[in-house]
Amino acid sequence: MNYFSKNLKFLREKSNLDAQKVADDLNIPRSTFSCWENGLRTPKIEQIQEIANYFNVDIDIISRDYSINQEEKVIFIYSFYPYFPTTFNLLFLHIFTHFQ
Repeated sequence: MNYFSKNLKFLREKSNLDAQKVADDLNIPRSTFSCWENGLRTPKIEQIQEIANYFNVDIDIISRDYSINQEEKVIFIYSFYPYFPTTFNLLFLHIFTHFQ
């Protein structure tokens, strides 16, 4: 499983959505979404941007490696997302990660 697939699954589960719902909303077959989430295939960059928009996160959140500690920070930042723009979230994540 690659970084993208781990983060995609994390965001889907954090949003309390099932894979069929996300696939339907993105207008892709469920099998395609399943391949992405299981790391069997990777979507095109345009599709990754569409997924990032769907979950209201920056494309960087989906494509980067996050350790267990960083994942907890992503949860923290993701929970505040509706209150701050994406750029603020990424800046905060960068600062929070490097000064811990």
